Amino acid sequence: MARRRRQHADYLISVLVISLIIIGLAVLASASSDLGKTNFNDVYFYLKRQILHGLLIGIVGFILGYYIDYKKYKKYSLVLFIIGIAGIIVTFSPLGFSSGGAQRWLNIGPITIQTSELLKIFFIFYLAA
Repeated sequence: MARRRRQHADYLISVLVISLIIIGLAVLASASSDLGKTNFNDVYFYLKRQILHGLLIGIVGFILGYYIDYKKYKKYSLVLFIIGIAGIIVTFSPLGFSSGGAQRWLNIGPITIQTSELLKIFFIFYLAA
């Protein structure tokens, strides 16, 4: 009779990730306080923005990712990878626009996408499959 192996949370990784997030936020608060005070008259402007746009969105993404069964997307990995490559190619069409001297962005109506970021995720799916 095969024994079932119980799945445990990896507490060491959890502690390390939380520690890195706290240290990163402390460094951001320290490094950006003068700039926040000068530009926005708020010493913690960049810290608040990072917590709102980075940490909260990351937590929501983590929770959503926890409940999504990634194994059923295995069959779509090649299609997603090809879509990612096509997105990179389309950036050189009239839909793409340049910012900061490089043409990296895709403008689709009110949405602006940097297709290389999508390709990174799709490439990881493809390699994992």
